[in-house]
Amino acid sequence: MMKKIAVLALAAAMLFSVAACDSGKETQGEAEIWSAANTEKILADREYAAEDKGAGKLAYETAKGEYESAQLIVTAKSAISDIELTAAALSGPDGSKIGTENITVYFQKYMQIDSMSSPQAPADFGLWPDALVPMDAIVKADENRVESGMNQGFTVQIYTPADAKTGVYSGNFTLKIDGETKQVPVSVEVWDFVVPQETHMKTAFYNFRKYLMGGELDNTEEMYQEYYDFMLDYRISVTDLPVYDNDIESYVEQAKKYAADPRCGAYNMRFQYENKTVVMEGVINKFIPEIDYDHFKQILKRLAEESTPELNLFDKLYIYDNAVDEPEGTDRIEDANYKQIMINQSL
Repeated sequence: MMKKIAVLALAAAMLFSVAACDSGKETQGEAEIWSAANTEKILADREYAAEDKGAGKLAYETAKGEYESAQLIVTAKSAISDIELTAAALSGPDGSKIGTENITVYFQKYMQIDSMSSPQAPADFGLWPDALVPMDAIVKADENRVESGMNQGFTVQIYTPADAKTGVYSGNFTLKIDGETKQVPVSVEVWDFVVPQETHMKTAFYNFRKYLMGGELDNTEEMYQEYYDFMLDYRISVTDLPVYDNDIESYVEQAKKYAADPRCGAYNMRFQYENKTVVMEGVINKFIPEIDYDHFKQILKRLAEESTPELNLFDKLYIYDNAVDEPEGTDRIEDANYKQIMINQSL
């Protein structure tokens, strides 16, 4: 971490106040404002060469009906006790706007990485950007500070409405650093086509209920529902529908809802389990969390009854039995084969 004595810090502040770098990077007091590609992770505790730093602005190219993000970096030359980036509406062709309701500012939070899970991974240790926390939540928690010598990233996401006019939108966001403000130029080039809302990509992204409690202090069905719908906005279908119990009618109602939702590409069959000891060929008294096949058949029956020519509840349905997940050993493969036989018999 870089530290300067007071005289050097004052001299640097005076220098920064009168000039910006030739590359377009801006300075504000004792902070440097620059940008990097949104796909690049900028570590908090790493120094970057001047040629690796883009101008202190946010630039987007996007289709209509999609999300795009860009990142702005602030390098603190001395400690910053109050920093905040605020969005503003962007003006486009013929008086059209991209309003602040379509813009979200995130404050990057960092995780110390000092070991690698794989010996093949590069040993690139340091403070890596990980969580993206809404700016207002960071301000409320009084965590909008930057230590001297550190980089602080902001990720700004813009959603371009499907009915937006084609062309370039522009404006300025406000960056506040310890009471002083800087206008950050923003430009969005909107292309003349729309990304359709409907997705055909089938995903099975597991969202474990227990982890919601760790982050939200809330793992109710309502909170799970919020996460499920949030993921759909980004074309990701969570494995299990937002039904916590094994009530068949609740499951079928959710299946009807998301089968009709063009954002949802796929959903998992819901299983109920019973702990049983079963006998398989070559394996005696093998303990397996056993699928309740009667319950399974009842769900299939109800899905069939509720299906229509316009809304077939089986079109997006898949079967994923998480009682035998990623079988690697011989016994687990036999377990998986046994369950597949039983499921086929039920079908």
